[in-house]
Amino acid sequence: MLTIKKLRKSMGGRILFEEADMVINWGERIALVGANGTGKSTIFKIILGQEEKDGGTIVKDEYGMIGYLEQEAGNPGEATILEIATGINEEMRNAMATLREGIKNETTGSDEYGAAQDKYEELNGFQLDPQAAGGYRSQNSR
Repeated sequence: MLTIKKLRKSMGGRILFEEADMVINWGERIALVGANGTGKSTIFKIILGQEEKDGGTIVKDEYGMIGYLEQEAGNPGEATILEIATGINEEMRNAMATLREGIKNETTGSDEYGAAQDKYEELNGFQLDPQAAGGYRSQNSR
């Protein structure tokens, strides 16, 4: 769950938004639509902690995952589409790489592999495929 209350942001003396309230429940997906320069990307950057807010509160559920695709796509590097779409962070990506290597090299009994499994579980890795598949099904069932 993500809760935003009385969020406020201005840039260059211009108020982008104020008194912004929003609640996004588990499993919901949202899109912000509006003209260029109205603060859509800014609000996401504030939620992600990439930019400071002028006021208000943002409360994120510790188990929630936020995926965000930038307006201008950069180089995805080694990231897969699933990783980008589900908002997988560097910590999760490292755990996944260790797990893949452990299976490939048949070292699944190692301490490193066990630690990666623990980290993957802690970061809700087992929800990634159902989360991605659920979004696909819900879009196609309309």
